[in-house]
Amino acid sequence: MLTIAVQVVIAVAALPVAALLLRDVGRRRRTLASLATAVVVLVFGASILTSLLPRDADVIQSAINIPYNIGLFVLFATYPNGRFVPRWTLVPVLLGTAIQIADAALGFRLSAIQPWWALQLGAVFIILLVGGQLYRFRRRSTVEERRRTSWPVLSGVTVIVGFTVLSSVQLGLTGSLDGEPGQAVSYLLNGLIPFGFAAGLLAPGLFRVDRALRAMIVVSFVALGDLALFAAATGLLPAVGVPVGQAAWIGAVAVAAATRPLAKLGAIAADRLVFGSRSDPLVALAQLGDQLATPLAPERVPAAITDTVVRALALEGASLEQPEGGVTTVGIVTPDAERFPIVYRGERMAELVASPRAGEGELTARDRETLAHLARQAGPALHDARAFVELRDARARIILAREEERRRLRRDLHDDLAPTFAGLGLAAEAARQFSAAGDARAGQVAGSVVDGLAVAARQLRDIAYDLRPPVLDEQGLVAAIEDRIELTGTAPVIRISAPRERMVLPAAVESAALRIVQEAVVNVRRHAAARTCTVRLESDGRELTVTIDDDGIGLPRDPRHGIGLRSMRERVEEVRGRLLFERLAPGTRVRAVLPASVDIRPEGTAGR
Repeated sequence: MLTIAVQVVIAVAALPVAALLLRDVGRRRRTLASLATAVVVLVFGASILTSLLPRDADVIQSAINIPYNIGLFVLFATYPNGRFVPRWTLVPVLLGTAIQIADAALGFRLSAIQPWWALQLGAVFIILLVGGQLYRFRRRSTVEERRRTSWPVLSGVTVIVGFTVLSSVQLGLTGSLDGEPGQAVSYLLNGLIPFGFAAGLLAPGLFRVDRALRAMIVVSFVALGDLALFAAATGLLPAVGVPVGQAAWIGAVAVAAATRPLAKLGAIAADRLVFGSRSDPLVALAQLGDQLATPLAPERVPAAITDTVVRALALEGASLEQPEGGVTTVGIVTPDAERFPIVYRGERMAELVASPRAGEGELTARDRETLAHLARQAGPALHDARAFVELRDARARIILAREEERRRLRRDLHDDLAPTFAGLGLAAEAARQFSAAGDARAGQVAGSVVDGLAVAARQLRDIAYDLRPPVLDEQGLVAAIEDRIELTGTAPVIRISAPRERMVLPAAVESAALRIVQEAVVNVRRHAAARTCTVRLESDGRELTVTIDDDGIGLPRDPRHGIGLRSMRERVEEVRGRLLFERLAPGTRVRAVLPASVDIRPEGTAGR
């Protein structure tokens, strides 16, 4: 009864699937691909008829098995595109078809010869499946064809493993391969093959079939390997005098010891079969980690990432495009390349452009998954490399700025103050001589000395003012901002919102805040095309928040860090603050959060 129930279930389930396949044949309109679909329908029809026949109708079942087997031969050789690829698959198809016809002509006497009949039938199927489908799957299929082929390969591997395990278990328990449960499961497993082909034709993207196929291949290695070991132990050891019970224990120990190595071997074989030279995402990440763990110059990080991507996935080529304009390319980037953004902490660090493998029109789902993982891990590496370069450049700019400031001071002192004091010295000497001679011109010369001292004092004041505006110390940050950003009534109109009372801030924070506001306002005036710009100062005693909002055109999607933006970022980092850029609707917001009361001396100097 169980066998009949399974047969009926398969027949009922096959009817709507066969109807969908027939509709698919009509849509294809005599294309070669419709041949595979038509053969699947034939196989389904034969399965349905076989399931509905009485169990004693052996001759009729044998007659139906002929088109069923021939249909499977053709299906294995031509699926999924209707072509015999490779061409030699036509030979086992013709040979198997001839044997089937000969069996019918001889009154099905050939199929009665066991186990010869089962062995030749299995040999034809294995040649077509392994030699044909797997070759085409690995070498000649497109991404879409490989996905469609994965379904029947999955069903075929499942049937082979299922039959082997079922036969071994039933033989071990009952000593015979006959019996109701075994036959029912056999019918169920046989039904998987046409359903596998149908799924590949009708719904190849139903789920990630490549993962299921990989898992089943690993299971097949473990199951078939363990069964072979146990059968060898229990079959060969008693022949040399080992007791049966002891041989069974030895077989069990061998199975336990071999399971893990078999699983690893199966995983390697499955990865090579299903994914080819494409790495598992974890393997690809490990390769990227190994690359980045070696001492690399920051300029080499993009090349290391790109090279790892190409080697890990065996791609035609890839490139890494950075917002600053740098492009690193390995291999050939084709027009069908796909793009993967590399984002770190909300900032777009770069874009990874990856081309499919040669002969494939697109990346597979696993490729996209791996590239997405690699892009996420590449973000921190690119950020750190850029931060290192910016730090190195910032130090160089600081040294350059210090030397430039020293040169300016030397020039100001040499060109302005030095002549002034030299003239004052000469005037003072003349006044001394006039005074000693009783000359009335001594008073006139003394007056010129007084005027010269006033000029010198003003020059000294200007030099000191450029170093740090005195208004910062005399009136505070807000007054200094109003003094330095030149409030005018023309666009953009600058508004300042700040506490009325003077904020007590560290000198370095006041200077940084003033320079940040100056740079931001200059950028608004030059680039934003804004009507208004609002500068807000807020302090909670622990932090000073400086916000500059404008209603202009806003930042570009991938802004380049020019001198102004770098200057603001460096001044914020000098006092250990934070700088944020935000897009408004419309306009831009620049927000600097600076410490208002903490010790901002460089690390290691506290307490000295």
